[in-house]
Amino acid sequence: MTISIGVLVSVIIFFLGVMLFLMAFFTKKTAKTKSIELEEITMDMVQEIEKSTEENIQRLEKVKEEIENKLNELTEKEEKIEKMYQKIMSHAPVNEKKIVPKLSSMEDKKAEIYRLYQEGNSPEKISQMVKIHKGVVETILNLQAYAKGTN
Repeated sequence: MTISIGVLVSVIIFFLGVMLFLMAFFTKKTAKTKSIELEEITMDMVQEIEKSTEENIQRLEKVKEEIENKLNELTEKEEKIEKMYQKIMSHAPVNEKKIVPKLSSMEDKKAEIYRLYQEGNSPEKISQMVKIHKGVVETILNLQAYAKGTN
């Protein structure tokens, strides 16, 4: 049983070729399998993101609805207050219906207090019109009277 070296080399080369072919086949299958697994993982992640996004959208829609409801409630309350104000003003005496401009500085408020007092309004009415405490109005008027008396 003598096998020639040429036949032995041929058999070894044949087996090496078969092994290389099998390795290439399994390597490709493994890469294919990895690609499929990666695709499945990616799809799972996309589905989780979509689910999370949908939940967030639903939560935001609920918050938006709550805000809109509160805004509607406030608008209704504002309308009721405005109607009440109009009703009160329609029954107020003429001199209380004067609209006092919004005053920015204390000097403006003092000037308005002096003007309203000269028109015959009481310190109490002036305090309501200028929105300053009655005691402050009285003090301002007393200081003015004192200043006029010392000059």
